[in-house]
Amino acid sequence: MSFSPQQDSRNSRGIVYDHSSFVCPFGIADTVIREINDTSIFSTRLDPKYLSLREKIAAFEGVSPDNIVCGNSTSELVYRVVTGLRPSRALICAPTDSEYRQILLKSF
Repeated sequence: MSFSPQQDSRNSRGIVYDHSSFVCPFGIADTVIREINDTSIFSTRLDPKYLSLREKIAAFEGVSPDNIVCGNSTSELVYRVVTGLRPSRALICAPTDSEYRQILLKSF
């Protein structure tokens, strides 16, 4: 729920709430702090073909990893599908991300 700058949110006791941030009344758990401070994840090499993830999903689903498509965003998945299928025509329904149109225009 968002409020305009002029409008504030008050409860029945007149307490004004600030909805611009999330504050946890219990603080941050020690395990979360350890994970945040763990910098080893920054040395992990990215897997642009998602081989490990595709193998794990394939094993779980009982299919070949070649039948699994993964992506970091919808735009990446649209790009992969368009690049793989090379459609001769396409329908873009609005409203949608303008990047989908750009992906399709580059493929024609």
